[in-house]
Amino acid sequence: MGVVLDAAAISGLISSMLELSVPMAFAALGEVISERGGVINLGTEGVMLVGAISAFSVSFFLHGNLLGVLLGAFCGALLGLLMAFISISLKLCSAKFVLPSELKASQSYQSQSYPRFPY
Repeated sequence: MGVVLDAAAISGLISSMLELSVPMAFAALGEVISERGGVINLGTEGVMLVGAISAFSVSFFLHGNLLGVLLGAFCGALLGLLMAFISISLKLCSAKFVLPSELKASQSYQSQSYPRFPY
């Protein structure tokens, strides 16, 4: 049998890994920034996905790439603002919606304050 992975295949594999990891690196960077502000946002990838789907849909149906990018950024920002409003103004934590088994039955969602991270 011959060599399965030659130098060109390995180079292509590494370059595609770097290309595909950039969006997740941006999501991780945004998550770090939001956690430093005291907001635990567990839906960062979902916000990116909604922005990508809306950008693709507008670009595909209206044939306007710039309009699609702008609407995708707008939808992502809108969902981010919604998450910030829920977390900061209403004082609800997104971790409670994911892990409800750790809550006591007598606790109220709105009456708690959450500690800020000491950064």
